[in-house]
Amino acid sequence: MSSKVQFKTKANNPVLNAVLGIIALVLITFFANWLMALSSAGNRTLDLTEDKVHTLTDGTKAILSDLKDSEAEVVINYYATRDAEFMPRDLELYMKKVDGLLKRYQALAGDNLRIVNLDPKPDTDAEDSANLDGIAGQQLNDENLYLGLSVSFLDEKATIPFLSPQAETQLEYQLSSAIARVARTNRPTLGLMSALPMTGSAPAMGMPGQPPSRPFVIYEQLGQLYDIRDIGMTPTAADLDGLSAVLLVHPAGITPETEYLLDQYLLKGGTLVAALDAFSITAQQTGGGNPMMGQPGLPTSSTFSKELLDSWGVSFISDEVLADGNYRTQFRDGASTSALSLTKDALPQKDSLITDSLDNLFLVLAGAITSQGKDGLSHTSLIRSSTQSGFVDGMRASRLDPSLLGAIRMDDKAYDLAVHIQGTFKSAYPDGNPADQADEDENEEDSVADEAAKAEAEAEEESEPKETGLAESEKPGNVFLIADSDFLGDSFAYQQVFGGLMAPQGDNVAFLLNILDQVTGSKHLIGSRARGDSRRPFTVVQEMESDFEQKFGEKREKEQKELDEISTRLNELIQAQQKNGQVVLEGELKTEYDKAIAKQVEARKRLRELEKDLRREKDSLATKYTLANLLIVPLVVILFGLGVFLKRRFATSAR
Repeated sequence: MSSKVQFKTKANNPVLNAVLGIIALVLITFFANWLMALSSAGNRTLDLTEDKVHTLTDGTKAILSDLKDSEAEVVINYYATRDAEFMPRDLELYMKKVDGLLKRYQALAGDNLRIVNLDPKPDTDAEDSANLDGIAGQQLNDENLYLGLSVSFLDEKATIPFLSPQAETQLEYQLSSAIARVARTNRPTLGLMSALPMTGSAPAMGMPGQPPSRPFVIYEQLGQLYDIRDIGMTPTAADLDGLSAVLLVHPAGITPETEYLLDQYLLKGGTLVAALDAFSITAQQTGGGNPMMGQPGLPTSSTFSKELLDSWGVSFISDEVLADGNYRTQFRDGASTSALSLTKDALPQKDSLITDSLDNLFLVLAGAITSQGKDGLSHTSLIRSSTQSGFVDGMRASRLDPSLLGAIRMDDKAYDLAVHIQGTFKSAYPDGNPADQADEDENEEDSVADEAAKAEAEAEEESEPKETGLAESEKPGNVFLIADSDFLGDSFAYQQVFGGLMAPQGDNVAFLLNILDQVTGSKHLIGSRARGDSRRPFTVVQEMESDFEQKFGEKREKEQKELDEISTRLNELIQAQQKNGQVVLEGELKTEYDKAIAKQVEARKRLRELEKDLRREKDSLATKYTLANLLIVPLVVILFGLGVFLKRRFATSAR
């Protein structure tokens, strides 16, 4: 009897009940999270960031959805060093972001996407696999650090040798592009025309020891996405057949015959992406030539003929360089108005798939496009200067002289730097190929030819039907005109990052890829470019620093000036009393020296206090936001719990 009473007392022990309840709650929470992580619902997120940097784009979702219709699976070999002793902090944090992104990809793609996690430790199969897949290990403190992946589907493979934290905005694009690239059965064919040595060049004549130049980075990157057909600056009509688009970069010295072929290509519904230039620094650097031996180099200016541009309803200013005070670039020695750092304000089409995700373009020594309009054609401005723009001499501008601001001829007019022309084109050459016209003119001037032979030749020509070109479009075509070609150069579109790899700098590369993706049918990748950076600057602190500088700038400058004067006086006293390499200060000079030292100490102290004021304000603000982050969410949970408790309490009382 007593034992039963004792058992009942223990069962009703409130402390024991509380402990058991906490243990049960922890176990329930653990297993609930585990089960949720295994289900598709556990991979759903709520993205409250301004630019939705943690939300996958519709293009990525469509690419992963298409994988479900495939009979084979895409395999991602993900190489990441997990336990390096000297792993940089930014690389470690970035690795976690890549981990999370891959999990979300797998959750959306299902069984048709398999991710293999590998840690390439020395002398392991994982290291051998990384070498076979072309994954580059980055040497740091005698350790090889890996963070890269290869994507394979059947016989196709795409490799990202190293995922750099500095290229975070390109992460989703790199991964989605690699998956789309290996999973599609055929790739678009891109025709490349350029007066620049984009594909690399052989050693210059007379310089046998000179190594050949490497291809442009953009050429190698395009080669991963498209089948590139290098058709040169003098293609034939057959060269243009079957192309998804033509990319023409710096068409210096283009012939009328080539322009006619491009004209006919457009009338058949083709797409031309042309980067013209008023002054190409890349051409100046790579164009060769030897003025001392009378060998001219590659022209730095490039444009189309007036006839061709008129047929499109535009004109291009190529004899002077556009300068813009609003988009000037700040260099170490000053600001240059002819090197344009273009922000989102320069992108007038806010809903354009091409420019929607861009906000940092860099054009240097560009020309300018003006649109007059043309029946049947629409003109869409993609990049536009501000009204604080004008023109300067190209040679002066090529030196990036900061003093050129006063030389700009302002006209309160904005100019297009990139424009999209689409619709039904009319031929710029209604009389046919200029080459045929030139032959006819030559025949007319040949007065010595035999009249009988001429008549016989004319009869043969009449008996054979003469081939004539199209006079207007068979179907709508597209022209993208860009007023700069340097924006694709290695020095302006890329930067060297961790391990010597080249990563896109700004949005220049993304701009071109967005255009090509839209016109070659890779619509799923549109919008997967240049995602917002998840690293956000503390703008409140930056504004506070700016206010501090403005508020205390004059005071600090005064203190610094006084400190400089004291230091100068001390040096004078020392130099005046220096004897035989030794300084002797006595009497009044010693007193003055001691006073100057005391003033110097006091001035430095006041300067330090000013700097401490800024740090104290920053620390105070950071503390407030940290406390807010720590307290707001628990407070909301507590208030919600109290609300539920009171509601139930009132409901019980009402009964």
